[in-house]
Amino acid sequence: MKNGRAALKNFQEQFSQHIRHPKRFRKPSQVPQDRMKVYSTLIFNSIEDVLSGCFPFCKEVLGKTKWLKLVRDFFTTHSCQRPFYRQVPEEFVDYLSVKGRKNFPSYLPHLAHFEWLELDLYISEKTNTLRFSDDLLEGKIVFTQPCQLVAYPYPVHQIKKGYKAKTKTENYYYLFYRDTEFNVKWLQLNPAQAKLIHLLLDKKMLLSKAL
Repeated sequence: MKNGRAALKNFQEQFSQHIRHPKRFRKPSQVPQDRMKVYSTLIFNSIEDVLSGCFPFCKEVLGKTKWLKLVRDFFTTHSCQRPFYRQVPEEFVDYLSVKGRKNFPSYLPHLAHFEWLELDLYISEKTNTLRFSDDLLEGKIVFTQPCQLVAYPYPVHQIKKGYKAKTKTENYYYLFYRDTEFNVKWLQLNPAQAKLIHLLLDKKMLLSKAL
């Protein structure tokens, strides 16, 4: 029994290592080469497809060749810590945030985070029902849930193919929120607006539960 488990574990490790890095690791001897190639292609294309859907502007600014190189490196080197397939984009954001990533624009991690927030708020399990009657009568400012205030050193909403990054001199502020119809939207804020909203959120002057 122990020998069988050890053999299965060894097979699984060889299989996954070869799929992630076929040039470095040999395939399991029991699997034909053409079948192994099908597995490798399908899994990589599946990862690339979900990332392309979540990060269309990242893909656009890099171009097809650099984008595929980046996805391949992510697929090969990044050890995902989250168990669900829908969390792959968040893992990609983590991967891009690692310092020392070379040969890619400095704004790319910020642009990726900006794009990922739309998915994150859309799938959030936080309630977005507002109790207008109670809170407005009490004079409270009510924020829809979920919402998130973020700041980037680049105007990420303006980044597209051909964008030339300028010297970072200021922060750009955005408020992401999901409305009651589950549409995720964002607003660009000036520093004063961002500071005010930060204070309101920090003091928990928002509704955090449904009726």
